[in-house]
Amino acid sequence: MLGGFSRHLGWCNAYLAELWGFLDGLKFTYERGHKKIELHIDSNVVVETLHSARDGIVVGWRIIQEIRRLLALDWDVKICHSYREASACVDALANLGCDHGPGLGVYEQCTPRVSLLLLADVTGITTPKTISL
Repeated sequence: MLGGFSRHLGWCNAYLAELWGFLDGLKFTYERGHKKIELHIDSNVVVETLHSARDGIVVGWRIIQEIRRLLALDWDVKICHSYREASACVDALANLGCDHGPGLGVYEQCTPRVSLLLLADVTGITTPKTISL
């Protein structure tokens, strides 16, 4: 595992949470020197916004501008839509963000919650509901 991160955002909507996750994911991988990545997002609206030339809704404008600045750096980033069911590890990390104080939490090792989900993925269990966290 490369590591992971979670951010405590407080109260916000799903659109902003997805944008923050995308921005933090870009920074996390770029700082670790990865030059070719594929980012999966479960929000089709965010994927469409990032693929278009438009800036999206006013609420996320600054985050989108920072994402586009990072995307313009010297690396290959593929943006994909994935259904929420395929991102159980991401959801577990997002939930960890509720457990710590404001700001970004970085995990250099796999957390127990995420370890169980990764094990389920490797063994072919596709529904996160089959795992008790």
